[in-house]
Amino acid sequence: MFATTGSRIVCSLVLLFLCLSWLGTGASDKDVVLVLRPASAQFDEANRGMLGHFEEEFEIVEVIVGKDTTIKNFTEKFYEVNPKAVVVMEDIDLYFDFQKAQPEGAKFPPCVVLMVSFAEDRIKKLKNATGILYEAQAATSLPAIRSLFPQKVEKVGVIYSSQLEHFFKLQKDKCADERIELVGKMVDEKKKNLYKQIKNGLKELRKKDVDAIWVFNDNPLLAFHKNSDLWGWGWDPGLDGFKGPVLVSVASLAGDQVPLGQFAVVPDHAELGKSAADIILDIQEGGWIIPAGQRIRQLYNYAKLYNQKGIKRKLKKVPMDMKVLEEEWEPLDPKSRR
Repeated sequence: MFATTGSRIVCSLVLLFLCLSWLGTGASDKDVVLVLRPASAQFDEANRGMLGHFEEEFEIVEVIVGKDTTIKNFTEKFYEVNPKAVVVMEDIDLYFDFQKAQPEGAKFPPCVVLMVSFAEDRIKKLKNATGILYEAQAATSLPAIRSLFPQKVEKVGVIYSSQLEHFFKLQKDKCADERIELVGKMVDEKKKNLYKQIKNGLKELRKKDVDAIWVFNDNPLLAFHKNSDLWGWGWDPGLDGFKGPVLVSVASLAGDQVPLGQFAVVPDHAELGKSAADIILDIQEGGWIIPAGQRIRQLYNYAKLYNQKGIKRKLKKVPMDMKVLEEEWEPLDPKSRR
């Protein structure tokens, strides 16, 4: 009898353990946040910043975008996990195509967009979306280099494509608040011989005695992988002999492989992820609704980098928050004009 009773107790305990184990490893009752992103170091960094800030508040499901990613398999994953919110890193067009492919009247969870160039205009085409600006603004970038040089930096030249005309005008107004005159030269990225426009535009700016050059993250003008003439016959000869500082918005353009600039002011991707997490937590508190009229947020945390090899002018004391650019970058193998 005692043996039988003891066996029953043991069996009950084993069954209880298995049930608890199943509950611990089974489906989570946490709200799901679906993250759509490419696979690269900067997106990993932003994702870690976001996850660390959530502190296991949500179940995170990632869709890593690659060559095999289609609207069909993303749609299957979306409806499988039924997310409360979506985070889109860079691949805004894929998520837009997904929304467009759904039946008329379909409802979409709140979406937070980050690491998308010039997101303010592009987010407008998405339904139920907000986000964080990716570009360093004038008030962040230009004082960073002005503080480095004993010489004046009061007039800054910019070459920009027609698609960034609005962005340039906004930055010009903001520069006025910093007592910096922003002098621009717009080029038509749709015309042939774009490299000639870049070279001639830079020479025109130099004739206006600009103290520095600021390079936007302007994809058509920086597509060196697709068109090496942009570097070898455009930027390189256009800047040849220019003694002022050149500030870039992409760290690799201040590296040794493509020494376009000596300074870079770029987003701190871990802080960007934390900011995205804050937005989602705020949306959760509001019942998973993006507040009406919510504006796209500005990121205030940027990494300031400089390339010691590329600096030919004497610097003041380098600020503590400015770091030497030491990363190794993938060679672009641009054509040399020499």
